[in-house]
Amino acid sequence: MIQAKDYSSNQRWRDLKTRLRDFIYAEKSVRKLGLHKWLQENSVLDARPSLQEPADSVPQKNNSQTARARPASSKPHVTSLPPEILGEIFIHTLPSEAYPFPEVDVSPMLLCQVCRYWKLTALSLARLWSSFTCHVGIDTRCSHIELFKLWLDRSRQHPLALSFRPAQGSRPMMEVLLANAHRWRAIRSQLDSELGSLFMGIRGEDVLLLETISIMIMPGNWDTDQVISTLTSFPSLRQLEWLKSISVDQLITLLSHCPLVEYVVAHPISTSAHSTNTQRPIIVTHLRFLSFHNWNSEQILDRLVLPSLRSLELLAFSDPEALRRLDDRSSCKLEAFDILCCGASEALVYLQLPCMQTLRSLTLRSDAINDDVVALLTWIPGSHTTVLPRLMDIALNVSMPTDGNVGKMVTSRWRRILGTASRPTPLQCVDLSYEVGRKAIRDRGLSGLEYHTLDFSCIEQLSRDGLDISIVTVIGPFQWPAHDSSVHTIFIYS
Repeated sequence: MIQAKDYSSNQRWRDLKTRLRDFIYAEKSVRKLGLHKWLQENSVLDARPSLQEPADSVPQKNNSQTARARPASSKPHVTSLPPEILGEIFIHTLPSEAYPFPEVDVSPMLLCQVCRYWKLTALSLARLWSSFTCHVGIDTRCSHIELFKLWLDRSRQHPLALSFRPAQGSRPMMEVLLANAHRWRAIRSQLDSELGSLFMGIRGEDVLLLETISIMIMPGNWDTDQVISTLTSFPSLRQLEWLKSISVDQLITLLSHCPLVEYVVAHPISTSAHSTNTQRPIIVTHLRFLSFHNWNSEQILDRLVLPSLRSLELLAFSDPEALRRLDDRSSCKLEAFDILCCGASEALVYLQLPCMQTLRSLTLRSDAINDDVVALLTWIPGSHTTVLPRLMDIALNVSMPTDGNVGKMVTSRWRRILGTASRPTPLQCVDLSYEVGRKAIRDRGLSGLEYHTLDFSCIEQLSRDGLDISIVTVIGPFQWPAHDSSVHTIFIYS
């Protein structure tokens, strides 16, 4: 143990502990209450010095004697924090959106209104000004352009995350943004023919930092194939969202020219008249997340080898064996699987594939759930094999299983049985959607859960035990309130 040698060293140690305690309290308060409310409650807004006071009137923040002379207070001395720590707190006050709108009452512009010290600290942090949305309305005015230029200047050389879309008079703004394309890290854009022509002028060597891109193609008389050709030239692309119709061949071309891509969303995918599955599959080594909308998903998956795939979201297969073929080629280990339209017989095949046994999240909609599927998912103590042993989150569309079976299945994966080494990972989140006949509901005035009383009773108990579980009864376009506040229940009518 290290012994304190004199009073001054003890005093410095106490000062350090006080400042660290104040910092931790301040950071937690900012996160919990929100910046502006926290400032008001701690009288920082009322007691801040004038923005016009001279620089030498701002106290030195690294003066330990000043810290010792300060009277004890239960409030955090946030104004005494050094700029390095204050800057870390400022970063946590930024909006959660990836591309926030510049607003005077939101960080970082709000930070500049507190006091001169906070303003100087905020202006010194380029990261605070490097993510924003460039669209402010239908018309782009000169004042808007000056505002965005100001943010670009304050971001200095920090990589940028930008969102922009066409607007009347926006071309000068787009030209400013394109002049900073070498700093792009992430962009989200809607492209019309004018903005698209500017975008297609970008060369791969101009955007070496660009890793994330989300593109929506607006209708018009222009060649969108050139946009795809432009995207294939971006050497560092890792995340891609294409929110417009794209053909199977175009998607395969994109994937084949983006060797580092890890995340792909493509909605929707149209079937190409010349698309063929006889071509040799391409290997996309790093792809971990794939989501696309096509009723014949095998047309895409049969042309891919995805050894790193962890999450797969799709509409449906017309060939149920397509997923098995992908598993045989790729030997991937899925952690999340979401399929919208799937029959019970197909679900029985999918859930027993080797690639599925590492699943942590499963979503099965449509008519995928019957008694056989529920029985397959139910864990039986003493059994030598367990389907999906790591499953933690499950979302099911329930219409055909016998009342009580779903509740037993959920209970078997929730209760911790002592002395059973082979038990599956306990569930953490359950989302059940019950489909109920419309005529009986209208004639008898029931909520729909009366057809599943055993399941609902079991689910109520699981909710009281701490399981995060919700029930949706799908009937029509209206919503009836839940019968029991311990279970999140929503009734939807159509």
